[in-house]
This record gives sequence, structure tokens and C-alpha cells, in this order.
Amino acid sequence: MTNSTWGDRLEVYARLIGVKFHPYALRHTFATHFLRAGGNALALQKLMGHSTLEMTKRYVHLTAADLKAQHEMASPLNGLINAKCRMRGLK
Repeated sequence: MTNSTWGDRLEVYARLIGVKFHPYALRHTFATHFLRAGGNALALQKLMGHSTLEMTKRYVHLTAADLKAQHEMASPLNGLINAKCRMRGLK
């Protein structure tokens, strides 16, 4: 089965159940979910076969909530706040 055959079948099945669907929607969904699950953007670029990160960015659709969650997880302030709490405990 070729890529175009697979895509054509998906579109036929989508039409049969009355849903508008394009095979590339799966690439967009994969890219967004990969990053939401903590995947690395450069790894995603390689997985998707893109030569530049700019092309990969076209596939990712992050919300404000996604950005907030990433910030809370990876903010450098987290280390400072935890260190401050540890220092208070030593006194």
C-alpha cells in the first residue's frame, strides 16, 4: 500500500461515515500530542522527516494552556523556589 493509497482510503471511509477528514490531520495531531507528552521539538523534527524546525512548527498547534503547563514544568524559578525552601529548613 502506498502513501497515496492509504490516504485515499482514509478519505473514502471518512466520507462514508459523514466526517470531513484529511490524512494530514494525523500528522498535525501526532505533532501536537508528541510535544504535549514532553517530547523534544528537535526529535519531532527528525521523526517527521523535516529538514528545518520551521516546517515542523507548521504542524504543531499549542494552546495557552499547553504553554502554561510547559512553563510550570520547566521554569528555572522552580529550582530557586525549592532551594529557598530547603535553606529555611536548615536553620
